[in-house]
Amino acid sequence: MFLIERTRNGKVETLKDSSSHLTKTFATLLEAETFCTKLNRVIDSDKQWKVKESRFA
Repeated sequence: MFLIERTRNGKVETLKDSSSHLTKTFATLLEAETFCTKLNRVIDSDKQWKVKESRFA
């Protein structure tokens, strides 16, 4: 499983499911990278998201 996260002001943020406190997870790397690319198209370069493999997979 994969998740999407970024570091802002020294703090790691993990992408959450819409209207939820739960971390959004992806079954495949391709699925996570595709979603991350779409997010980063509209985000400033200093706030970019990155794909990370979950430790709990």
